[in-house]
Amino acid sequence: MVKMSDMENVTTEKKQPIIKGLAVAGLLAIIILTAWLAVQIVKVLPTAIDSLASIANSVYNHNPLQSKNIEVVADKTLLKTNEAITLSWQEQKKPGTFTFSYTCHDNISLSLSTNQKNIPLLSCDKDYELGSTTEVVLSAKSDAKDLIDVDYKISFFRTNDPIPSATHRGVLTITNPNLDSPIVEITETPTTEVMVSVPTKVTTTTAESTVAKEIASVSTPEEVTTKPIVVTTPSKESAKVTTPKPTIPTYIYKLPISDPNGTIDLAVTFLGVGIKNRTDVFTKTNLVYQNVSGAFQFSVHNIGTKTSLPWTFKANLADDLTFNSSEQTPLKPNERAVITVEFPGITKTGTKNISADITTKTDKNINNNQFRTTITVIK
Repeated sequence: MVKMSDMENVTTEKKQPIIKGLAVAGLLAIIILTAWLAVQIVKVLPTAIDSLASIANSVYNHNPLQSKNIEVVADKTLLKTNEAITLSWQEQKKPGTFTFSYTCHDNISLSLSTNQKNIPLLSCDKDYELGSTTEVVLSAKSDAKDLIDVDYKISFFRTNDPIPSATHRGVLTITNPNLDSPIVEITETPTTEVMVSVPTKVTTTTAESTVAKEIASVSTPEEVTTKPIVVTTPSKESAKVTTPKPTIPTYIYKLPISDPNGTIDLAVTFLGVGIKNRTDVFTKTNLVYQNVSGAFQFSVHNIGTKTSLPWTFKANLADDLTFNSSEQTPLKPNERAVITVEFPGITKTGTKNISADITTKTDKNINNNQFRTTITVIK
């Protein structure tokens, strides 16, 4: 007769191999699962690291004021030698420092003064710290033989921030008063009606500037041979001094003449944003009001020495509106066309991008054939 204890021993002996087999299988399953997870982690990890790095970089470099414009008001835009122009703007909400710089041009120099400093000669393409002031007075000296458009920049740097949080880019037209001449304005077709999906109207005004005065005749003093005079006794007659009479030059005024062997260079300059009143007069406001029709102006200036070919422009407006112009009249040397582009009311407040590009043939410098800027829409 088999005892119960013997049967239990037999059952236990039979179970041990099964338990060992299950343990081995479980271990193998764990190893396989671990290896699979490792492979998946290796596949996902680079992407996750890149994403985290991208997020961290975005957070670190995020600057909510990066695209903000400084609204600068100038009492005039044409600056003559020894005259002054005042630029002013509003204070920034954060503490920091304003800077000023301008682009280099031959025969042009600028001086700057604020309520705290006076810089009689500014180096071009160099940033000058202005402190927290909100107004500068500029004066210029020009020895150029033409009107010169000088680009300038005012930036605001928050304390301990190497990147400007707000910037203004503007243009000053500087002239040599010794070469000034009357400007003859020729107004072409006042308005051009366009389709509903594009701006309301576009106005082109061409201003023909008379170029330099030429000195027609300037008398040249004759050569004089001076011999030493021995004076033994001073007298009143020997003390007489003959004062030479000044020679007055005669000036001739001429309209621009195209040089057939010269070059064409059309330069685009943004002039400002504003509104047009009921009499179609453009008023610069620096701001656009929500749901109110606005307008902006830019100029196309032939700074070359040869009359241009016909040209066209493309204006990109807020709310994805685009206007393509017809062919415009060729511009003579130093002739300027002022374009006024009207656009319908913008429904949302904030900053909007606008731009304009011109297209022509045989232009020697296409880098100055466009402008890009932002406008501010308020309630």
